[in-house]
Amino acid sequence: MKNPLLTHQLTGLWILGVSGGPDSMALLSMAHEAHLTIHVVHVNYQKRETAQRDEAIVVHYCQRHSIPYTLEYAKYAQGNFQAWARNIRYQVMVNKALELSATGCMVAHHLLDDLETFELQKSRKSLVEWYGLKVESDYAGVKILRPLLDVSKEELVAYCSQRKVEFGIDESNESLTYTRNRIRKELIKLDMDQQRSLLEEKNTLNEDRHELLFRYRPELNRREIHEEIYKEIIQAWPLFLFEWIRHQTSLYPLALSYVQELSRQLIQSQSLKISLNEQWILL
Repeated sequence: MKNPLLTHQLTGLWILGVSGGPDSMALLSMAHEAHLTIHVVHVNYQKRETAQRDEAIVVHYCQRHSIPYTLEYAKYAQGNFQAWARNIRYQVMVNKALELSATGCMVAHHLLDDLETFELQKSRKSLVEWYGLKVESDYAGVKILRPLLDVSKEELVAYCSQRKVEFGIDESNESLTYTRNRIRKELIKLDMDQQRSLLEEKNTLNEDRHELLFRYRPELNRREIHEEIYKEIIQAWPLFLFEWIRHQTSLYPLALSYVQELSRQLIQSQSLKISLNEQWILL
């Protein structure tokens, strides 16, 4: 496969999140091949026996190619491990980006990760800003780039094998304890046509949402909306309230049931005062 980083106009310093798995090691190799200025961040969660192996893989590659790197050690306490680890990982990368005045951070999410996120969103019936993953997003004011979203897992493994890039396999990905892992298992069973069909479904939803955002942009930017105008809008776009709250307050994700109940109360009540959080009140 061709190196997708060669087609991007990437300048400045980039922080790479590298776990030691095939996806992130492929991204690291591609960044090195593309002669990008990079700083690698590796987070060791100290939760599995192979954690030290993965750390050694990352350190060895960086030392061999004279790439600066940062190691961070985190200790899991409680709650959903995957969510906790994701938050730690992004926070460490963003802190390093701010410290070094980097252009942004780069992560190795690929096609299966994109579809996996989409299926997870559907299973939770969540109202989201975007279906699947974005190529470019923002985390605490720092740019997050995902240049491999069009690349399959198999292609990344093959890329590493062809270039003799060492990687480790995270055995915790096989655990069916987490919903995301169970979804991944089902997605792996799909053939390419089925995956493309799912991708088209995701893209259609995002295109429809983009069209509605454009059509109702003036209303989304207003702090106040007349009741009759609101009633007209939700006939065409039942989820307008979700987008309006997100535009005005940056609160998201919001549960579908919660927004539907808010909308019902807005229509039926003569007057209403609801606290959305400690900072925002809907009148």
